[in-house]
Amino acid sequence: MTFEDALKLVKAVLSPCSLSGVQIDVFRGTWNDHSYVKIAQECNYKDSYIKDVGSELWQLLTQELGIKVTKLNLREALMQYVQLQQMRDRPALSHQRVDWGEAPDVSQFCGRGAQLAKLEEWVMQQRCRMLAIVGMGGIGKTTIVTRLAQQLVDTEQFDIVVWRSLRQAPPLKELLIDLMSAMAAPAVLGIAPGQSLPLRIDVMMRQLLEQLRDRRCLLILDNVEAVLQGSELVGTYRPGYEDYGWLFQQLGAGRHQSSVLLTSREIPAQISIQAGPTAAVRLLRLEPLSTEEGKSILAAKGLEVQTEQLQQVQKLIERYQGNPLALEIVATPIKELFNSNIAAFLAQDTLLFKDIRDLLAHQFARLTSLERQVMYWLAIEREPVTAAQLQADLLPSVTPLQLRYALQSLNGRSLIEKSQQNLAPAPMNLDGVSYTQQAMVMEYVTSQLIEQVCQELEQVQIDCLRSHALVKAQAKDYIKDVQTRLILQPTLAQLLEVTGSKESLKNLLLELLKIQQVQAPLQRGYFAANAIHLLRQLGVDLSHLDFSNLTVWQADLQTVDLHETNFSGADLSYSTFTQSISDILSVAFSPDGKQIATSHDNGEVYVWQLADGQQIATFRASASWVKSLAFSPDGETLAIANHECIVKLLHIPSQTVRRELHGHTSSVLSVAISPDGRFLASSGEDPTIIIWDMHTGEQLKTLAGHEYGWLPALAFVSAPSTPDQSYLLASGGGDHTVRLWDIRSGQIHTFTGHTQGVLAVAFSPDGRQIASSSVDRTIRLWDVQTGQELAAWQGHDNAAAWTLAFSPDGQTLASGGEDQTIKLWDVATRQCRRILLGHTAVVQSLAFSPDGQTIVSAALNQSIRLWDAQTGQHLKTWQGYSQAVFCVVFHPQGRILASCHGDKAVRLWDVQTGECLSCLQGHSDRIASVAFSPDGRIIASGSFDRTIRLWDVKSGKFIRSLRSHGWINSVAFSADGAILASSGIDRVVRLWDVATGQCLRVIEPEVNWVPSVAFSPLEKCLANGSEDGTVKLWHADTANCLLTLKGHTRQVQAIAFDSTERRLASGSDDHTVKLWDLQTGQCLQTLQGHNRAVVSISFHPQGNLIASGSFDRTLKLWDLQQGINIATLQGHTSPIRSATFAPDGKMLVSGSEDGTVRIWDSFTGECLRVLTALRPYEGMNISGVTGLTDAQTEALRLLGAIAC
Repeated sequence: MTFEDALKLVKAVLSPCSLSGVQIDVFRGTWNDHSYVKIAQECNYKDSYIKDVGSELWQLLTQELGIKVTKLNLREALMQYVQLQQMRDRPALSHQRVDWGEAPDVSQFCGRGAQLAKLEEWVMQQRCRMLAIVGMGGIGKTTIVTRLAQQLVDTEQFDIVVWRSLRQAPPLKELLIDLMSAMAAPAVLGIAPGQSLPLRIDVMMRQLLEQLRDRRCLLILDNVEAVLQGSELVGTYRPGYEDYGWLFQQLGAGRHQSSVLLTSREIPAQISIQAGPTAAVRLLRLEPLSTEEGKSILAAKGLEVQTEQLQQVQKLIERYQGNPLALEIVATPIKELFNSNIAAFLAQDTLLFKDIRDLLAHQFARLTSLERQVMYWLAIEREPVTAAQLQADLLPSVTPLQLRYALQSLNGRSLIEKSQQNLAPAPMNLDGVSYTQQAMVMEYVTSQLIEQVCQELEQVQIDCLRSHALVKAQAKDYIKDVQTRLILQPTLAQLLEVTGSKESLKNLLLELLKIQQVQAPLQRGYFAANAIHLLRQLGVDLSHLDFSNLTVWQADLQTVDLHETNFSGADLSYSTFTQSISDILSVAFSPDGKQIATSHDNGEVYVWQLADGQQIATFRASASWVKSLAFSPDGETLAIANHECIVKLLHIPSQTVRRELHGHTSSVLSVAISPDGRFLASSGEDPTIIIWDMHTGEQLKTLAGHEYGWLPALAFVSAPSTPDQSYLLASGGGDHTVRLWDIRSGQIHTFTGHTQGVLAVAFSPDGRQIASSSVDRTIRLWDVQTGQELAAWQGHDNAAAWTLAFSPDGQTLASGGEDQTIKLWDVATRQCRRILLGHTAVVQSLAFSPDGQTIVSAALNQSIRLWDAQTGQHLKTWQGYSQAVFCVVFHPQGRILASCHGDKAVRLWDVQTGECLSCLQGHSDRIASVAFSPDGRIIASGSFDRTIRLWDVKSGKFIRSLRSHGWINSVAFSADGAILASSGIDRVVRLWDVATGQCLRVIEPEVNWVPSVAFSPLEKCLANGSEDGTVKLWHADTANCLLTLKGHTRQVQAIAFDSTERRLASGSDDHTVKLWDLQTGQCLQTLQGHNRAVVSISFHPQGNLIASGSFDRTLKLWDLQQGINIATLQGHTSPIRSATFAPDGKMLVSGSEDGTVRIWDSFTGECLRVLTALRPYEGMNISGVTGLTDAQTEALRLLGAIAC
């Protein structure tokens, strides 16, 4: 949208009223991203008058557009309004959207003709809103509803069709998120770009009903009984699932043009109330099969019925109440054991059949021990698995031949089903066949497993718990969730009834573990892991417990504190632990898709084996962060971009640095390798790109074209279709532009449209399109040939997309955002296909696997996640832990200090004793800054989760949260404590009323981001450091800019006032400290000595000293009278993030990425004390453990484990 288009739109919206000349000037200036001060200067008006005009204009537009309009979101608000107007009429979808989910194959469907016709009539002719198909287990509800859905799809009368099974009992919120994501794009749902799918249940319900009203949808919900409580009155919901009643009530009673089909063994109360012969909600009870239909079932199982046997067939059908599953189960023994003689079988069979569970119990009792074990394991696995996977699970071990016979037998009994779904990795699935259970069978077997476990424990036996894992640590994440919900938690509930109390159950489990340690140490099995999972579910602290000399297989010990827990001599095979990884900045798939590489903010690079999740290579690649990495086409080399101004080539097989490329004069932010592996492109904090020869390391060319700012984004065409495309390179920069380069000639094309710095660029695989994202919160699509902007939309919830990736087929664009979501976009329609939820921090990087089946993503809370690109299901998590300290401050009285950490906690310490007094938790992402109020009663913490939290220092209680629009990088209290200032990624400084939590005003420094902010100690003067190397001073009441200090050549990370307010010190990425005269704006001194970024500054209370902390891991003390460095304090082993003097000046405290807080004597430089927070595995004894790789053992050591 151009300015002329925007102005025309606004005039039309406000008609018949017209805009005044000064309103147009304010509108034009705001559109061009000018501050009110600059607009006032251009128009010769006073600043205050222009602000008033702007305020009135935004209020007027807000009223007329129905969308909140501010100076900061003007462009986005107008785009949102246009898109909403375009959606108002909602034309029909260009094609039917069908998502079959887990719908079974019903190609062999036969019979049920009359009932099928009745159901179709109810849907098509009578337009019923809801149909509930009910009947006993195995009667054929799933089969008939799936067949009905297929017929309805063929009519092409439905815009959207979604089939979902509730057999795994998903919580309602989870189901609604899935439905909202699967049914349609946000645009179809009426959610404008720039808004996410809502996460509140009531809002999601409202949006779902609107969808059902505005589109003809067919929604099938199978196995509704899974959310009902079987042992209670009919229609009663399981604890925690009561909100499903509201869903069914709304779907049945709400007016809409869609049809919802349900299947259940019992009728939910809300449906029973609404149903009637002529109502919009109908019930159909499935009748028993007829004789002919029964014959068809038997024939399908190979039991041919002769004419003279029809009477016997009728008796057989009556005996089993016309239940198709029951007939399938008995068909095999009739054929094999009774030579197809139905009469002989009936004479022998004494089962009194009331329900399918009666027959299942009868069949289950006849199984061999191995068959019973296989059945239990299939119920545990919850999805189709191969024979090889089952063999790996089984204890005691069996031969492949024994297992094959057991599977054949179970298949012959119709107790298991074969599946051709290839859900296992190739080595585990040689024949392409997987095995699972029908829903009714799986439910029965699960209940039997739980019953068996509880009966054994009541008798103080553990056979079943030893041979079966209730939860598998190595399972896919979504399967682990189901195992926990449907196996572990019900087992715990039943055990609590048996033992009578949590304490009794805890004591029983611990006693059984002791018995195991004495009587059968290291006996192979799953009992110890099962006990650990049950104890965790009970809420038992596992610290200080003894699990020594036990086999602990398949224990999920991620995110668990195990302080001084004893695992000495234990076998920890197949168990998972928190990783010793810090925040992940970049992630990439290897060309063969078998490995992923990650780079981190502590300078480390890891390569992981995808099959088992193990680290196979570790590089200490930099003293500080590694921002970007890229695989060479042969998969043996990684190129990395790091803070040290060097591009490094890492050789994976030898785990060595193959080559260092010197040429950049500032930090390197991005690297990309050409598809033929000949060229490497790198860019950094200056607006140039260097092209290197990958084989020789020679610097071939420097591309200059970006006008200013960082260049954080580079991309080559991944699959060029012509030779010329191999030389095309895209770049995105801080000058708001995307540029296309021919690296041979240096020829450049510039794509303009973004209004702030570009964060990410990606080429479509065919090289025809470029996608870009920006701090302006838009995603844009460009035509490479014409340079035309094809589309622009806000992809994330009032947040920027930090990373982009095209799928290998070019049909999907994935974006990861500051709103903690991943969104999959249809490139052709720009509609959101699916939203991936699970990350709890900014999604920093993502990538598609080469086959397009998997997505790997990394977030700034030390987590890596693996996703199924087709279903959006969460497959695996690597969870790290950061002990980094990002900020330390003294309490005004000096007896307490506060530190904030990468583990999302604020800690208060006693300065004299070093004791941790309290740990304040509540943020969901890294905390970057903390500040005490001048009276010492309140502490403020600013986080990357986009919130500021206020805490009561004395009680440690949370007071309130202040919601910002981006990462919070810095917070500071005013001298009177009434105002809190914050700054960060959203380009502004915000001033908050501490008492009310209201945002008082917004200051706009006109930069992409604001790293630091500080109040003067006396007056209401505020300073901020900026990414453009300037320091600006503002009047806090008027937001007028008082002074701009220029001199640094790179961003200003730290600022501090002296106590007299005559001077200000600043620290910068240019490695210098500058001292400024605030009266004249002159630079008094430039202090040089650090060889990395200076990120922290503190004046001594007497004003004669400055302390500076740097990424070079040192603290320096400077004598301001002489302008010299008088001391360098060393001891930290990683970059220093924060340093400050005590109020009396006697001590200096520093915090580092090495996880320590150090207290120094300000005069002697002696380190007085080192404070370290407890790591997750502090003191955990791993002496003599087995089952861990060297990398796993080292990771545990880094997180506090010890080997005595």
